[in-house]
Amino acid sequence: MDFKKRIKKAKTKLLKKLAKAKNHLEDQMYYLDNFIDSCRNIVKLTAKLTIVISCVLLTSFTAPVFHALYIENRVGSNTLYIRSPEKAKIQGSGTAFEVKAPSGKIYTLTNAHVCALGKDGVIMVQDKLNSGRLLPKRIIEVYKENDLCLVEGLEGYSGLELANNAEVGDMVWAIGYPLGEGLNISNGRIKEFGKVDVVDPEMDIKDCTGPEMHVEQYQLLFMDFEVCAITRQAEETDVPTYPGNSGSPLVNYYGNIEGVIFASNGDTHWGSSVPLTDVKKFLQPY
Repeated sequence: MDFKKRIKKAKTKLLKKLAKAKNHLEDQMYYLDNFIDSCRNIVKLTAKLTIVISCVLLTSFTAPVFHALYIENRVGSNTLYIRSPEKAKIQGSGTAFEVKAPSGKIYTLTNAHVCALGKDGVIMVQDKLNSGRLLPKRIIEVYKENDLCLVEGLEGYSGLELANNAEVGDMVWAIGYPLGEGLNISNGRIKEFGKVDVVDPEMDIKDCTGPEMHVEQYQLLFMDFEVCAITRQAEETDVPTYPGNSGSPLVNYYGNIEGVIFASNGDTHWGSSVPLTDVKKFLQPY
């Protein structure tokens, strides 16, 4: 074989190897491009997941804070300090709140035993939205059987609305002025619907004859005495409440009324509230 044929054969062989190398390189570049695209997608997905996870974590930490602020603003702005007039026979204080009656008119709602602190049909309610002063307001109706009292409303308040229903397990908040101090918010759940015995130290034993009344005996400093206890329907909660919380609105997640606090367990300080059904029945004529 002459020299030219050998050169031609070597050239042909070299071109075949180059073509094969080119095809191999193109295949590698294809896979490399796909790998890079996959990496880019993973980075984008990771970034999105990081943002989503960050948002979820941020929301889980901040949501309760913002909701507490909502309850404080929505419900707290309609929750008022209420007390006896200066010359009333019995001095004391409690909590009341502005409520929107079925007619749309705004009234002040509290407990009957809070209204017992009034004098001549008048009790003092703090108008914190306007002047901040205690104003004499007329007691409109007292419903002792379920410990509710309706008082003349204040000007400029939106009033709290009634919830559709109240169920065991509902998360609820109580807002009020325990011990006559500043506005306090506490929360828990409705544990059960039951009955609570409430002592009425002002009632004469001779008058303790109603169907839901009975006489209880106590001993204090080696002395026996009797008091009248009244059995009332109640929404039992594990919401911390104290003296002064009487008349506090018990509201659900949306700030709507599910009951009215009227008693607190002396041992656990868990609050009992007037059931929503009784509140609705009481307000129906208004």
